[in-house]
Amino acid sequence: DLFFAQQSGAKRVYAVEASSIAVHAAKLVAANNVDDVIKVLSGKIEEIQLPEQVDVIISEPMGYMLLNERMLETFLHAKKFLKPGGKMFPSRGDLHVAPFTDEALYMEQFNKVNFWYQEYFHGVNLSSLRNPAMTEYFRQPIVDTFDINICTAKTQRHIIDFQTAHETDLHRIEIPLEFHMLQSGTVHGLAFWFDVAFIGSNVTVWLSTAPTQPLTHWYQVRCLLSQPIFAKQGQLLTGRVLMVANAKQSYDLTIEVKIEGTNTVSSNTLDLKNPYFRYTGVTPAPPPGNTHTSPSEDYWAQMDLAGARQAVNLVNGVIVDGLGHVSLDSGPPAHAHQQPNIHQGSIPATGRREKGSSGSPAPPTSSATSLPFNQLIGGAVSPALLNSTSNQPLNFATSHSGAQAYPVIGDYAMIANNLRHMS
Repeated sequence: DLFFAQQSGAKRVYAVEASSIAVHAAKLVAANNVDDVIKVLSGKIEEIQLPEQVDVIISEPMGYMLLNERMLETFLHAKKFLKPGGKMFPSRGDLHVAPFTDEALYMEQFNKVNFWYQEYFHGVNLSSLRNPAMTEYFRQPIVDTFDINICTAKTQRHIIDFQTAHETDLHRIEIPLEFHMLQSGTVHGLAFWFDVAFIGSNVTVWLSTAPTQPLTHWYQVRCLLSQPIFAKQGQLLTGRVLMVANAKQSYDLTIEVKIEGTNTVSSNTLDLKNPYFRYTGVTPAPPPGNTHTSPSEDYWAQMDLAGARQAVNLVNGVIVDGLGHVSLDSGPPAHAHQQPNIHQGSIPATGRREKGSSGSPAPPTSSATSLPFNQLIGGAVSPALLNSTSNQPLNFATSHSGAQAYPVIGDYAMIANNLRHMS
C-alpha cells in the first residue's frame, strides 16, 4: 500500500507498523530511493505521533466475522490524524446474518463427544467430562464455506460506518434479529459473513466474503445453537446477536432465536477466539432437496455441449465434431491457400496431409454437414463409408518410396478399397 500510494502521486506517506516488519519496510523504502516521500513509523497507532494531518487512511483491519482480532478499533482510533472530509478505506462494513440448516454439521460436532462416553479408557472413566466437552465443542464458531441455499431466510445486515463510528462503539455490539422464513426446516444456527465498501469520490468498490462470491481467506462463519429448532415457511424468527469485547482481542458471542407466537427458544454462547477451522477445499454441496432435475441427464447434457464446442477434428479433409457429423464431399477451393474449413472452436488432428503440385498443402474439401450424423460410429467412420467405391485418398501416412505405410495418431480410415494398399 505504501509504495502504491507513492506511485499514485501522494506527497507524503506515513506507514505505521507495530511489528518488527517495520525494520524491513524501512530498508525497502531506502533501497528504492523513496524515503523522501515514505516515512516508516515503528509503533502502535495509539502511541505514535504524526507531524501533520492526512487526507486518507488505508488499512486492512478485518478479521473473520469482520470483528475478530479487534483491529477495527485501531483503525477507527487512527481518525485522530484524519483531516475533516478525509477518506477512510475501507469506508464501511456490513455484517450479514442468516439462519441456516445443516444436519451434517450439527451431527459432526455432536458426535465428537462420543469419545467422552468411555468409562474404561486405559483404565480411566471419562464420562464425567462428557457434558463439559459438549459445551466446549458447541462454543466453537465454525470457519468454512457453504452453499447459500442452506440459508432459510434473507440475511439481516448490521452496518458499521467507519467514517462516523467511534472505537468505543465496538466494545459492545447488539444486533436485533427478525427473519421471515423462506422455507420450512430445522434451524441449526446462524451464518455470518461481511462485505466492505471502499467509497471514493467517483466510484465505490466492494469486497465481499459472501458464499456466492469467490472464496477469501476470511471464509464464512457459522455459530450453532445448543438445540436446533424447527421453523415453518412464513413464520417469524426473532432474536439477537450480542458481541462483547474481551481481553483476548476478540469477542464473547451470544446468539438467541425464538419463533414468534410459540414457546420455541434456543440460544448459545461462543468464543470467537477459539474457532473450528473446517474448510477442506472441496466445493460445498447444496442441501438435500435442492436437486430438481435428473443429475444423470444433466451430466450427459453437459457432455453433449462440451462435444459441440470442443470435439471438432479436422483430419485430412474430414471433419468429425463429436456429435456424429462427418463430411467427405468435394468442392473446388477459391484459391490454393484457402484456410481449412473448421468449425469454430475445433482442434486440428495430428494427421498428415498430401502435398499439392506446387509443394503447398492441398486445400481441404470438407463441409461440416454433408453427411448425416448416423453414418458416424464412435467418432470414427461407419460401415457405410467403408463400402464406398470412391477413390479418395486414405487418411494414412503413405510413402511414395514404396516403404510400408503406417497410421498416424489422429488419422481416420476413409475408404475401404484403399485399405488393400496397406498390405
